[in-house]
Amino acid sequence: MSLGKIEKSIIDLDSIRQHARYLPTIIFVEDHWDPANISALNVLFPSLAKLGYKRFYEELPQGETLESVYKETTKYIADYTQLSEKMKKMGLDIQNEKDIITFALKSNLPINKVFSAVNNLAQRYRGYLESVQLYSFFKVENIEYKAIDMPNVGEFANIISTLTPLRDSLFTQEYIKSNKPTIGRHGLGHTEGIQKFLLKEFGQEYYDYLKNKFCFIYIYSRPVSDGSQIQEDIRNKKISFPLGLIQVNSNEVTHESLLTLVSNEIQRRTCELSKLKSSFEKETPNINVPSTSYLKLRTPLGFFTSKNSDKKYDSQQDTNRSIELTDSSLSLNVWKKEALKKYLEIGLTEKDLSGYCNTPPFIQIHLDLMRYFIEEKAFTPLNALKEMNELPKSILKHMRKLQELGVRGDYLREFHRLGICFGKAHVLMLEHLIQVRNHSPKDAVKQICGLSISDAKKYCTQIETENTNDTNNNNNNISLDAVIQNKNMMVKLLEQARLNPEKISSLFKNIEFAIQFSAEELSEIALSNEKIAKVILQETLLVNRMNFEGLKNIIKIYPHTADLIIPRANIGGLRLFILASINPEAANAILKTPELWIKFHDRNTALVQLAKMHDETAQFLINNFELSNLLTDNDIIEIATSRPVILVDILSNEKIMGKMSEAGELVLGQMFSLQSKEQPPAGKSSRLLM
Repeated sequence: MSLGKIEKSIIDLDSIRQHARYLPTIIFVEDHWDPANISALNVLFPSLAKLGYKRFYEELPQGETLESVYKETTKYIADYTQLSEKMKKMGLDIQNEKDIITFALKSNLPINKVFSAVNNLAQRYRGYLESVQLYSFFKVENIEYKAIDMPNVGEFANIISTLTPLRDSLFTQEYIKSNKPTIGRHGLGHTEGIQKFLLKEFGQEYYDYLKNKFCFIYIYSRPVSDGSQIQEDIRNKKISFPLGLIQVNSNEVTHESLLTLVSNEIQRRTCELSKLKSSFEKETPNINVPSTSYLKLRTPLGFFTSKNSDKKYDSQQDTNRSIELTDSSLSLNVWKKEALKKYLEIGLTEKDLSGYCNTPPFIQIHLDLMRYFIEEKAFTPLNALKEMNELPKSILKHMRKLQELGVRGDYLREFHRLGICFGKAHVLMLEHLIQVRNHSPKDAVKQICGLSISDAKKYCTQIETENTNDTNNNNNNISLDAVIQNKNMMVKLLEQARLNPEKISSLFKNIEFAIQFSAEELSEIALSNEKIAKVILQETLLVNRMNFEGLKNIIKIYPHTADLIIPRANIGGLRLFILASINPEAANAILKTPELWIKFHDRNTALVQLAKMHDETAQFLINNFELSNLLTDNDIIEIATSRPVILVDILSNEKIMGKMSEAGELVLGQMFSLQSKEQPPAGKSSRLLM
């Protein structure tokens, strides 16, 4: 029975196409040396493509194209063929491990290096052949191909395991962004990480949606690799995956049964997803991971500069989030057509929707609020639409209460643009500021801008537990209300900051007090005394209330506050670079905060540029084991060229010199020789920060 006939008998194409918009994402995971997975994809993809799967994601460095991976794979096949023929002439078999060792001995080559390279080529040969077949199919069928790993992942082989969470987060972001039925291919070790990131970004309430939307299949044919505990534990079902993992030993199944298994999963999941329409109301989450839109330029600032480099995928926005409504023949799903019909009934046009909504509202909460605004608030349909414009679901679900407090959509849009999640604690805080503290609704929203949910909860806890008199007086004979209501009190406050920094410091430990000062006032107070500055800068909320110029001035006057500001400030790579240029303390603070490195497109380039700014920063980098271990020979030579004072540190660092190539050692030796002739070796700077 041909595969085509089998396919027709197994797959209910009409049934699946009826729910095509609910097709699950299928992620095939594998043992990288095992050809079983890629072989299975060759069997499955012709059928999957007919169902609508026209996009393929692969765990290869971003920037690779279908053409480039095809050429590279064919090159490996040619290398294998050439080497195999050479060994045959010597009476040796490339697939025999003993023969590989004999080949190395006869060729007078290092056994360990030759064995590793040749055995790797031999083990992957069948997989290369299967890959060429799959890539050829992609070319013919116009399958969209995208490599979604870190751009330069191959350079980090020695620390690859430490980058796994970052890579898993990158992969997850790509799958969430995808607006078409997608097939993915990854190493087995990424399964759990991707699943956990999906649950983290969507939340447990979307578990039913996620377990149907994302299907993970592990296909293998070879025994457990020596020393691979994860393979053994997974195959023995000792690891429980939150979104499940279907295991298939390809030695025990036929092509027909494999196709049956996958098609049944697709049919079952599309049916379940069609019943979970509400799941699609969730907005695509924002994930704090490196974006492919960071573009490394030739200028020193290039790796901090972003541009829309991936226009092909940026333009293909999720149809649940963005849709053009100017074409009356536009193909909308039934759900969206129903929503559009309801809007038309209340007097809105397609032009209104496309003209006033960056994210046209097609979920029930928008329709419910539209009726609320029109029927209870006497808004016109168009004004109601403007009121909700750009606001996410996290804000809209509190919209009725916010309207009662007088908080308008215009006030809330600025909060949303900061990219901070909005929650019930923010509503309670606004209620307190407006009804108890007598702030205007607009001013109250300004007060909470930049405030995380956890900080808002902290504020609400203080409201409930603190004694009002203690809060206002705090035993300092300074009236909070007087300070807020009378600007002249700033002069007295600054005077007391100079005379009694202890008392003023204790006052600013109260976040309810501190939050009522403007960005400029907070900066001015922080600049009055280093101890007060450190108290203020302990609060992430207050750091992010200050403007960038204020933070720059504080770091200039009090360099050691950089350790408080840098990890807390929500600023981009370019501004981090500007702060780093102020003094070595700021640059070193960035080096001490690994979570900031994802803001730079090329981490190593960023590390080198930071080191080149100050002698002290170069010394800090070179003498830090973890950081210096990330540097390549070229990185170290570039730093030494720019900051020759650290050459002695480099040459005396056994860890660095131990991994330095002979060519690199020669360059450093020449540099040291030239430096010694010109002047005595410089000593270490006394400002070295550890």
